Amino acid sequence: MKRLPACPIATAIVLVGDKWKIQIMRELVLHQTAGRHYSELKGTIPDISDKMLSKSLKALESDQLITKQVLPTTPPRTNYELTEIGSQLGTVLLTLKDWGEQYQQQKGAQHASRAN
Repeated sequence: MKRLPACPIATAIVLVGDKWKIQIMRELVLHQTAGRHYSELKGTIPDISDKMLSKSLKALESDQLITKQVLPTTPPRTNYELTEIGSQLGTVLLTLKDWGEQYQQQKGAQHASRAN
């Protein structure tokens, strides 16, 4: 397992703080009951390359935040789901979402008042 920073916030950022991992986790949190197929993740995360999606999924799996299940279909499909510890991030991500929406609304109002 990788060496983690002593600071718990820094640990969280190391695990899910990059551009792609946070978006993958968002998709898995929003679709927690069913998980997501590789192609679904690819289709909902704008501009992510196959290489970066694969690399990020492998890292999240290695950190035990998600699980990978290869489905016995033709062609084979891969389903990704949150682990128990990964699902605990759900409330944190939803709180970040709420904060981001509030920030956007406040900044949008400020930008509108500056334009007048």
